[in-house]
Amino acid sequence: TSKKEKKKLRKRLKIYDENYAIAMSFVKALSKSLLLLGNDKHELPTNEDFDLENMISLSNLNKDIYDYCEFIDVAPLVFQRIRFIDGIANDEFIRDIGFNDFKAIFLKKMKAMKEEKSTGKSGSIFFQSSNGKYFIKTIRVSEVHILKKTLRSYYSHLKNHPKSLLSRYYGLHKLRFYKNKKQKKNFYLVIMNNVFHNGTNPIAPESIFDLKGSTYKRRTSKEKLDKNAAGKDLNFLDIIRDKKLNIEIRKAKLDKLLETIKADSIFLSENNIIDYR
Repeated sequence: TSKKEKKKLRKRLKIYDENYAIAMSFVKALSKSLLLLGNDKHELPTNEDFDLENMISLSNLNKDIYDYCEFIDVAPLVFQRIRFIDGIANDEFIRDIGFNDFKAIFLKKMKAMKEEKSTGKSGSIFFQSSNGKYFIKTIRVSEVHILKKTLRSYYSHLKNHPKSLLSRYYGLHKLRFYKNKKQKKNFYLVIMNNVFHNGTNPIAPESIFDLKGSTYKRRTSKEKLDKNAAGKDLNFLDIIRDKKLNIEIRKAKLDKLLETIKADSIFLSENNIIDYR
């Protein structure tokens, strides 16, 4: 094995160890935080709840990576209420993001990463719960600011439009890791719904399209499509034109769908998330 290959292997192993520490710390602390919330569905969030941050400290991690970490649960009561809007009870959520199941699926994925010699990005996390209902992913600080800034209107919108097509954020969290009494790394993570899961079973779509309502540079090459990449607007128009896809929606459902899209578009526009209606 050359020095270059050994260096790459050491880097992959370091990524594995760091990501394992991050993921396990996150799920352990999240489980503790969720247990503190209980299952009370009756209390609506107060103004103070939107600014609330609960902290949990964890130690006894891999000492070669970090000494201890702090877990900050941002606006936990607000996100709990958002989950309640979608019919997700606290005990169900804890079970779905269970520590033991998550640990098993994490180890399986990381083992595959090592075997495939994937380089990965240090500190990045994008995993799903063992039943496939939820994604856990890291986000940038700029995204955190937007989510916190719009959280009040986001909650209000979902409360008034429970059938909204907007992505669901079920939690916003921060992890601070310390080594030798000094803060070493920060990670912001969100828990989101998996749109390819109906709450009971995974959904296996035949085709996936990333549509933005524009035709400028909106085509995925055939080579990428053959590798299961998502199609874009022009690919979608192609199959409609060639009559390879026929969409039929009853008028009552179409009216409700258009009403929902309109309400979602107004929300996004008013919060400066998109610049059109």
